[in-house]
Amino acid sequence: LILSYEFGAGGYTFTTQDVLSEITSTTTIPVFGLFDSVYGRGIVGGYMSRASSSAELVGEFALALLYDEPIPDPVLPYNYLFDGSELDRVGIDRDLLPPDSVIEFETFSLWRTYRSQIVAGILVILFQALLIFALAISLRKQKSVRTALKEQAQDLSVQKKLFESVINSIPDAILITHIDGTIYAANRSTKDVFGFEPEQLMGKKASDLIRYRDDEQRQQEQAMLESQDGVPTPIILRFKKRNGDTFAGETIGTKIISSEGEELGYFSLIRDITGRLVEEQEQQQSQKMQALGKLVGGIAHDFNNLLMAILGN
Repeated sequence: LILSYEFGAGGYTFTTQDVLSEITSTTTIPVFGLFDSVYGRGIVGGYMSRASSSAELVGEFALALLYDEPIPDPVLPYNYLFDGSELDRVGIDRDLLPPDSVIEFETFSLWRTYRSQIVAGILVILFQALLIFALAISLRKQKSVRTALKEQAQDLSVQKKLFESVINSIPDAILITHIDGTIYAANRSTKDVFGFEPEQLMGKKASDLIRYRDDEQRQQEQAMLESQDGVPTPIILRFKKRNGDTFAGETIGTKIISSEGEELGYFSLIRDITGRLVEEQEQQQSQKMQALGKLVGGIAHDFNNLLMAILGN
């Protein structure tokens, strides 16, 4: 580039700024130069020589001449120097510049200055967003599970109340035991049948309420519980009340089996048939007397016929 020269009859001198202004105003392509002294005057940059480096080289030459030393070979210190503001103006991507380029007069750019931090921040924000999204999905699932469990608990509570109301409405005593025969549930009718409140029977053995007379009754009870056709056969056992009295109880028992086939315990229903047995005995006695009366009447009738025949003769 021409630093200055005369032009015209009037001796007008064009400065470097004048020349550069004329060039940059008449072209849209980037303008490159050779010296860093033209920075800030529309020059994008180039393979430039720094004035300070050239001055240092001249100083070395002068010292060599002064002390009569060998003069070094002149190697101008050129570097890739670029004006950051001009790069932005003409739209040159910095990734296209040589790797050892020096960019001066750099305009502040948040993206260029903090690119790595911005990328890291965006990644952190995305990770946090994904984490929050996953947490929201997890919370929604937990809420759905809690709602389902709550509804299930309510259903179980309703079923339990329904079951309790059903078994408590039965006038016969109902005992539900574990597989070892320990009572863990009973209805209110146990108060009328055995004299025990349901709570007082919890933890007791069901066999403690039975007064076995012989091994045959135990065998009958076991056969009833192990019925293969699913229809238990009623048997009559002697039971003990809280006050020590005994009564005849018609008993129906069956195993409680889960849907997986596991034996969970036993269900037993006991009905006090003392009154019924008394009535049956009275009815049997009445039938016996009626039969005896008919027999006596028949004999008397036959005897009367014989007596009439004898008297007639």
